[in-house]
Amino acid sequence: MKKTLPLLLIGYISIIGGFNCASAQKFESNFKLKSTDFERMEQAPPGTETTLNVVLTSVNKKALNDFKKSFKAAEQESWFETIEGGLMVKFSKNNIDTRVYYTKKGRRLATIRDFTEENLPKDIRHIVRSKFYDHNIYRVSEVTVDSQMAYLIILEDKTSWKKIRVIDGEIIEDANYQKG
Repeated sequence: MKKTLPLLLIGYISIIGGFNCASAQKFESNFKLKSTDFERMEQAPPGTETTLNVVLTSVNKKALNDFKKSFKAAEQESWFETIEGGLMVKFSKNNIDTRVYYTKKGRRLATIRDFTEENLPKDIRHIVRSKFYDHNIYRVSEVTVDSQMAYLIILEDKTSWKKIRVIDGEIIEDANYQKG
């Protein structure tokens, strides 16, 4: 089981990391935000089409109930409709940016939390630090699909950037970039 991971989780991690696999492209096309006749929202998230707030009365009740039950401390959340008619809700709390994705029918697909090293669980930090002791942990994306969790971590040293994934305690190196 340690070696297996649902294909969907790999697609989520791939798209977050900017990789070009087929499942990542499908995920990306399904979750770009579309323009509709809803009220205009603040600045659009990077890499998306025009985004508009979904009026709360139009949010799927199942998604809304799941969100309120699972994220009780969330404040000032913004709801968006995806191209495929699903939903994404985002909010920030305690320096953690969170995005939650739902299907058209209100089933939660994934939760993505972006944060810095200070919020990384100690066991994951230890795994990363023991292998990459000369690198700084620049940014972390914690991806949860169903009950499985993975961490996409961007590391930095004086001359390079690295993208790694930590899944079930194992490190997978995805990319290495030399600084200009």
